[in-house]
Amino acid sequence: MSNPKQQSLTERAMLVSFATSFWSGKATDDSVEDELTKSHGTEKDVHEYRKRLVKPEDIKAFKGVRSRFRAYLKEKSSPWLNDGTRVLAAPFYFEIVKKEAEVRAEWDKVLADFFKKYPTIKAVAKKRMGSLYKEDDFPTVESLKKRFDWQFVVTAIPKKEDWRVDLGEKESAAVQKQIEQKVQEAMTKVTADLWDRLYEVVEKFVIKMKNSDATFRDSIIENIRELVSILPQMNITRDPKLEKAVTDIQASLCKFNPDELREDPKMRKQAADAADDILKTMAAYTGGGR
Repeated sequence: MSNPKQQSLTERAMLVSFATSFWSGKATDDSVEDELTKSHGTEKDVHEYRKRLVKPEDIKAFKGVRSRFRAYLKEKSSPWLNDGTRVLAAPFYFEIVKKEAEVRAEWDKVLADFFKKYPTIKAVAKKRMGSLYKEDDFPTVESLKKRFDWQFVVTAIPKKEDWRVDLGEKESAAVQKQIEQKVQEAMTKVTADLWDRLYEVVEKFVIKMKNSDATFRDSIIENIRELVSILPQMNITRDPKLEKAVTDIQASLCKFNPDELREDPKMRKQAADAADDILKTMAAYTGGGR
């Protein structure tokens, strides 16, 4: 008989992985290492010299696109074990796929612009690098294209029933048990991630409310409202305590207006006390209580 929690998870969520690669624009130079070895009287393995073939701004755009999508994916998903894969609640699937297509189009445009400028980039490098310039350090366009990659993969969460290899009964049972344990570990990690997120935004709120001299932006409330609006869908394990915490926060904290909190010390204290009570309850389930 299947584990209800595991079944719930595999039906309500999926795994997503995202990775990119791009040319670093750097190269080692043995001749410089030889010079350093000779001038300093050292062994050669003491030195490792890498030169910048291109200006940092020439590849900065790739890092920017990658970082923006990573941040977006992190906001909408939770970590799955330790390999970089993340677990995504089913309700966010179409939103993520649409966003990934938009950002991928941006990546492709940055890539096209880079190759359009590549001859100029090389010409600039020849001037700025002086005698360190070597034509062989710069890959051909065809070779260079292979160094740029964008991978976004969606897969199903593994179930022990998916194990189809013809092993002995004992060995097969052991593998199925291992799959169940890994999924359970991941479920625990997903829930812990959501608790920690919730604790963090409420803790920041408390700190600001208790400091009468502190200034704060509207985001101190907006971040709480935004998080509790998506947590019910991200709570794929259907943790009832997390559901209650979200409900309590919606009722006791989301009602406050940032402008009124700035102007009314009594309201600010009321908000701080309410948030403090919530933190004490949450501490047992989060990093704040460990």
